[in-house]
Amino acid sequence: MEQMHPVLKEIMLSETEIDIICKKLGKEITTYYENKGLKGPLVLLGLLKGCVPFMANLMKHIIVPLTTEYMVVTSYGNDSVTNGAPQILLDVNQNIENCEVLVVEDIIDSGTTLDFVRNHLLNRGAVDVKIVTLLDKFERRTTIVDVDWVGTKIADEFLVGFGLDYAQRFRNLPYVASVDLNKFDKYNWDDDFKG
Repeated sequence: MEQMHPVLKEIMLSETEIDIICKKLGKEITTYYENKGLKGPLVLLGLLKGCVPFMANLMKHIIVPLTTEYMVVTSYGNDSVTNGAPQILLDVNQNIENCEVLVVEDIIDSGTTLDFVRNHLLNRGAVDVKIVTLLDKFERRTTIVDVDWVGTKIADEFLVGFGLDYAQRFRNLPYVASVDLNKFDKYNWDDDFKG
């Protein structure tokens, strides 16, 4: 395995573990919607930017007709903690009235953003809104939100990789790792570009 960046502490979820989770979730989601009977394609709705690797991996294992949509909803900015006030920066483009929507999220902690998104989609006419997340920091929950499929519960650490970022860094890591925030704040980022 490649050497980890100096500001990272440990790998919390390996690339192999993520693949296993995505296959399992895809099978469960497929079974659910096959048994329910779709009246149109499932709308797979990713919350950008963090959802991209998870959604791309997951959708390979969902074997029902689907379309993809995206939203950008923020409550973090470049901070490591939520400010608690979600804002829609990019809304769904297609008409979702009478559609089954599956929201794809990389991580859920407070639950505030997901509760906001679910209500917004129902107000836009979605017949049902389900949620799937790769990671769940359940002990951080401040808003009650039903999560229909969870890849794994995870420790209360600040995490990066596989779509997760800190100040837009580390999204491209193929694994999920914890960050040493003290080292992050002191690190000279110009060192990354010295050969």
